[in-house]
Amino acid sequence: HHQFGVEAIGLKTPYQDAEVISLLHTFLKRLGITGLTLHLNSLGTKATREKYKEELKSYLKPHFNSLSEDSQRRFETNPFRILDSKAAEDRALLKEAPSLHDFLDEESNEHFEELCALLDAIGISYIKDCNLVRGLDYYNQTVFEITSKELGAQNSLGGGGRYDGLIKELGGPDLPAFGFGAGLERIIQTMLAQEANLFKPKAVSLCFVPLGEKWGCESLKNQNHDRQSAK
Repeated sequence: HHQFGVEAIGLKTPYQDAEVISLLHTFLKRLGITGLTLHLNSLGTKATREKYKEELKSYLKPHFNSLSEDSQRRFETNPFRILDSKAAEDRALLKEAPSLHDFLDEESNEHFEELCALLDAIGISYIKDCNLVRGLDYYNQTVFEITSKELGAQNSLGGGGRYDGLIKELGGPDLPAFGFGAGLERIIQTMLAQEANLFKPKAVSLCFVPLGEKWGCESLKNQNHDRQSAK
């Protein structure tokens, strides 16, 4: 499995979030991929998540035996991962689960709403997905994922989010950051499934069809003139 990514470091603004999200979205569209869906969510602050985690566990505890095996294992270690479970039994229970957005602090809520307004302004449609949490614990505030229906259950082409504080935890300066990772194999698989053509032939603006020696010479002169003009 091979990945590539983009990391934008130093700014904690919705503008940076929107710029990086639009970069991946535009890149995938330029590859000729259609039917893209952008999923968007806010995880708020660490305090927000701790408060919500207890509420989520309180809701799920009476239904513990109805959860999938994976979700039962995650109940104590990482209950947030239950939110993005693909198991049918988990999806049914989560329909009535409390929403993380009801627990967001004012700053995170304003950040998210401004990001949505920016995406609206540049014409990128999205789905607010309250169950999107991504697989890594260091994310805060914005998380996103771009999916394709061509890939079935594992349908993510790429995604990421904001990870303010991670650089400091790793021994570096206290800098905010936003980034994404995208899967090369999944992108190629989607392009093949859709028969996307990256190298579309350009329309011919001038075509010479020489008939006989005289017109062949004229054609050659005109072609050479065009080449010189194009320099």
